[in-house]
Amino acid sequence: QQFIWLEKMGADASKLMEKYVEKNQKGGYASQAEREKAITKVFKALDKDNSGFLDSSEIQTFQKVFIDIRKKYYDKDVSEKKSKKVMKKHDRNDDGKIDLPEFLRLVQFEC
Repeated sequence: QQFIWLEKMGADASKLMEKYVEKNQKGGYASQAEREKAITKVFKALDKDNSGFLDSSEIQTFQKVFIDIRKKYYDKDVSEKKSKKVMKKHDRNDDGKIDLPEFLRLVQFEC
C-alpha cells in the first residue's frame, strides 16, 4: 500500500515538475509569485503527511523526480550520490528535512 502511494506521489510530482520546467524553458513565468506557486504545488504533491517539510522518504521520492527531470530536459545524468549532495546543499538548517523556502530555492537553482 505504501509503495503504491509513493509511486503515485512521485508520478504526480513528476508531472508538476515537467510542467514547471517546460513553462520555464518557453519563456518562464510572468512573476516570481507565479513561479513560486507552481513550485509550491510540487512541494505539496510530495509532502505526503502535510507536515510542511519533506522528510527522508519524501526527499527520496523527489530525488527520483529530480534525476529524471535533469536527464530528460537538460541531458544531464545525475547520480543518486550527486542528487543527495544537491539536497544537502539546500538543507540550510541541516535538519535532514527540506521545508518550502528551501525547496523553492532548490528548484529554482537546480531545475
